[in-house]
Amino acid sequence: MDGILKQEATHAVDTAILLTSVGVFDSGGAGTGEAVPSPLTRVGGMTLFQRAVFTLQRGGISQIWVLAGAEEQALRQLLREDSRIQAAVRWLPVREFPPHDPQTWEA
Repeated sequence: MDGILKQEATHAVDTAILLTSVGVFDSGGAGTGEAVPSPLTRVGGMTLFQRAVFTLQRGGISQIWVLAGAEEQALRQLLREDSRIQAAVRWLPVREFPPHDPQTWEA
């Protein structure tokens, strides 16, 4: 033994996928009469979407892929107006990147 310890390389996760549209996966529960919160629902002064992005940033995520549906433009506007957002954001519209297509999830 030459006294050199083998160190395994560890890689930090720095990218997250944020699914914003509740209707993307049809679970068959449509029409149950239950109100489903939107990513634009405000809780404590900020939207659920903003909360998710801030939580990811605080956790060390520097790249966020947003799989967005009909609310994409409103979400984009939210991020443009908020200087606290530091992460790089890539938008993946549901119409172009359907969740049921395996190619959507390939690197």
